[in-house]
Amino acid sequence: MFVYLDETGDTGFKFDKGSSRYFVVTILLVQDPIPLYTAIDDLRKNLHFRVGYEFKFSKTPDSVRQAFLRVLVRHDVLIRCLVVDKPNLDRPELRDRETFYTYVLRHLLQNDGGRLQNARLILDQREKDKRNQQHVAAYLRKRLNADPDAIRKIRDIRYHESHRDNLLQAVDMVSGAINASYTKGDFSYRDIVQSKLDDIWEL
Repeated sequence: MFVYLDETGDTGFKFDKGSSRYFVVTILLVQDPIPLYTAIDDLRKNLHFRVGYEFKFSKTPDSVRQAFLRVLVRHDVLIRCLVVDKPNLDRPELRDRETFYTYVLRHLLQNDGGRLQNARLILDQREKDKRNQQHVAAYLRKRLNADPDAIRKIRDIRYHESHRDNLLQAVDMVSGAINASYTKGDFSYRDIVQSKLDDIWEL
């Protein structure tokens, strides 16, 4: 199993200075990433975009967003999502950016409905600090595989560059679609992927 993770929003709590109200973390679960990867390459070609064009929800026109999501739902994927309404968090220790980020990731992956089994987790390599990458990976491995008698949730953790990985672009598009339903009340994108939504958990 391959699990691709991305988030929408920010980890800040300075709402008077532009911090987002919602922080949305989404995972895309797929047994074989190749068919969807190929379909996204084909979509890029059909839209006459340059090779290597990165699909990002925040920078993509409405018609392309819809076309992308319609391609995605033709494939065997599952979507799980955690939506955090940050102003409602009442634990002071979670106001630290790093603590908040790892806490949210852990809770999304722990409350997996039994879906994660010996999975490879792929994260976006936008975080350039190698020490921080190693910290997040070590923290998740320890927390998620704590029970020695249980099936491991996560087999290994990899960091990929999103502009080189179509599946990271896919989970970015899905995360943006879900975020739009909360921040703008726009369900048009979320409705397209509704059949693939396994769970949306609000915190």
